[in-house]
Amino acid sequence: MRIAVVNPSDEFEMGVKGGNQIIAEALAENIKKHTNHEVTTIFTPLKVSSNLSLLKSYFLHRMIDLSGFDMVISLKFPSFSVKHKNHICYFAHFFRQFYDLWPEFSKNANILTKLTRITIKSIDKKAFKKIKKVYSYSEFIKSRLKESGIDSELIYCPPVIEDYKTGNYEYILSTSILNNDRKRISLLIKAMDHIKEDINLIIVGDGPHKDMLQNLAKNNPRIIFLGYQSPKKLVNLYSNALCTCLVSYREDYGLVTIESMKSKKPVITCVDSGGPLEFVEHGKTGLISNPNPKEIAENIEFLIENRDVAKNMGEKAYEKVKNITWKNLINKMIVKNGF
Repeated sequence: MRIAVVNPSDEFEMGVKGGNQIIAEALAENIKKHTNHEVTTIFTPLKVSSNLSLLKSYFLHRMIDLSGFDMVISLKFPSFSVKHKNHICYFAHFFRQFYDLWPEFSKNANILTKLTRITIKSIDKKAFKKIKKVYSYSEFIKSRLKESGIDSELIYCPPVIEDYKTGNYEYILSTSILNNDRKRISLLIKAMDHIKEDINLIIVGDGPHKDMLQNLAKNNPRIIFLGYQSPKKLVNLYSNALCTCLVSYREDYGLVTIESMKSKKPVITCVDSGGPLEFVEHGKTGLISNPNPKEIAENIEFLIENRDVAKNMGEKAYEKVKNITWKNLINKMIVKNGF
């Protein structure tokens, strides 16, 4: 069977690969690995900088001819608007500014934006009526789909690489696209001002707010920006971290959480971080803070001063995620459906 995995590329506008693009690549590779199917990844252009560019991206996806494939698997908007009689969606998210983030986004929305929202939501609704099966990354995503009247089956997404390991407990780690609007890396940078211990914050990733964040951290030599790192290098970075911090606002899933826990490292997150809260149990597999630098710093300092506790949390964290594997995902999504 010929399968197309379709997902928009963040590189067209952001200049860097986003998490969903990386997941799409991994999904395709693992379908090949665990089945006999032929798989092609199709990365499509997506621009959201204006209403017109967003609408163009949607209509482009409606025009893509995928008739040469036996199955299509889509992920992030607007890839689920492609037409195919055997269409499965491993749903990541809608254009969130028009959905769960609309109450905030609408404050500055003009009439054209409001009309665009109506159009996009109408296209989405019609598209999902024709999709054969919908899966979701997380309970957080599943609940958002349900709010739109869409039922889905939960399959937690595994990390790209599965051979994680455990090393020392040397530094605090943050790894994400450097988009401060939702990832809130600035909270971690400011938290370092409250931490007295001699420990580094290593920030992995690239993105549109890199210069701003580096400028914010310029007077603190303990904050180190490493830029983009390959998945294999990330394995080593996770292995020697004291903990990983993921303090995003309403994160869809937070693959970083799973990667960290596979490395037996606790995760520090926030009460409003969304997806990570499905795995982070306060005091058991990590620590949960209010989204302010001082409280985040207090939780980091607790782990610095109690490394045995951090190690124990990491062990429990691993037990929580050890069965989130690509083999299990492919079995549920492809094999058990008779494909």
